[in-house]
Amino acid sequence: MLNDKLRGEWGFDGFVVSDCDALSDGASHRYIVEHFNGSLQVQAQQALRGGTDLNCGALYGEQNAKAVSSGLIKEAELDVALGRIYSKAFALGIIDQFSPANPNPYATLGAEAVDTPTHRQLALEGGRQGLVLLKNADHTLPLHAADVKRLALIGPHANGSTVFLGGPNYHGDNTLVNQNTPLLRARAWLPAADVAYAVGCAVSDPDQSGFDEAVAAAAKADHVVVFLGSDSSVENEAKDRDSITLPGAQEELALKVAAAAAKPIIVVLANGGPLAIRALKESPKVGAIIEAFFPGQVAAEPILELLLGRFSPSGLMPVTVYDADFVKRRPITNLDLRGAGGVTYRYFTGKPLWPFGFGLSYTDFSFSGDDTAVVHTTVAAAKSASLCFSVHVKNAAGGMPSDVVVLGFIKSDHADAPPNPKLCDFVREAAVRPAEQREVKLCVGAALPLVSEAGEERVLPGEYVITVGVKGGVGGVGAGSVVGKLNVAP
Repeated sequence: MLNDKLRGEWGFDGFVVSDCDALSDGASHRYIVEHFNGSLQVQAQQALRGGTDLNCGALYGEQNAKAVSSGLIKEAELDVALGRIYSKAFALGIIDQFSPANPNPYATLGAEAVDTPTHRQLALEGGRQGLVLLKNADHTLPLHAADVKRLALIGPHANGSTVFLGGPNYHGDNTLVNQNTPLLRARAWLPAADVAYAVGCAVSDPDQSGFDEAVAAAAKADHVVVFLGSDSSVENEAKDRDSITLPGAQEELALKVAAAAAKPIIVVLANGGPLAIRALKESPKVGAIIEAFFPGQVAAEPILELLLGRFSPSGLMPVTVYDADFVKRRPITNLDLRGAGGVTYRYFTGKPLWPFGFGLSYTDFSFSGDDTAVVHTTVAAAKSASLCFSVHVKNAAGGMPSDVVVLGFIKSDHADAPPNPKLCDFVREAAVRPAEQREVKLCVGAALPLVSEAGEERVLPGEYVITVGVKGGVGGVGAGSVVGKLNVAP
């Protein structure tokens, strides 16, 4: 795969590094004993010859010299890997970074070049674009700041900070995130409001002793926002979930708080993997649900902006959210995409809690195209970038300016094709004004090939149907409709 496909067929000219400790993890496992004769030297040899140039971990450092001495690895094989690594290191200015003759503009950059106003703005915009509005019954959102007199923030993440970075891994010290907790940002955005705070419960602890305080705070508030989700105690390195429901007592907390609140509550989820929350989705006492994932260093700032209508949400779900029993119906060891009801948006045959590509907006978009449009091509020319279809995207009059992401899907009736439409293209249109209509192009060529069991890509002749958007999501008018067909001749 690395040598033939990546380097040979795709022309990759960089170096390959392993996941940390991936080559040595499970070194005493039966698989290593059976396939590598129990030898770490042989494992290092096979990894190197297989195309892994750099080992994040100790295996190469501990075994390669011994493997050369024993004749398992040739020095020339090491030279190939070293050449790939050091050629890039010189190109990046790492080796001679302090030399005045180094022409690389990045060679002398320090920490001061990382945390800049531009980068902070980029982080904020990324946080905005990543938020997905999953539910907004009866226009619960946006809130109007002038109408918020008493606000209750409840839940284990209602004053969260580093949790919004995604747990303790892969980030350094960050003081910015500590200034952007939901509680602090709410008090900053709503200085005239009484903002109450109650934890209610911990993320994964079943203890409900904090429920009474949370329920009391909710009962006194005009508006209630409950911050739920996961953290490193639930999903982390070497810590996989065996359930996709909210951990601990969080769902019970939300339902009891919702029952006590005067108006339907707002739920904000901060999590890595998807969460099955059917009870909250279907409860009439839950007016809105925001999937924030882990929005990064600006933490709750984009969340508060969204709650108060400073921008319209445009994020779409990057995953399929299954119901809670999915993990019981399908063991994690089943890697067959089609088997046991299928997995991922392309093969899942059930009804998801939220489908891939779902997301709502604060305004009403419509999608339209020519469902009679037919483009003709051949198998030989099928990957052409010119195989595109026009879609009209319109923001309804009286709405608000909003970004919109337009998804294009392609479907064929071939037996080898996935049972569900496949994403073929997407376009983000920024700041579409009320009553404004834009024309976008959705191109399909790159999505046509299917992969055979032998790993070969091929385009099959026949008719392909192109649709736009996800039913029920943004672009409610026209979402899921046909915008053209493609006929591929042999």
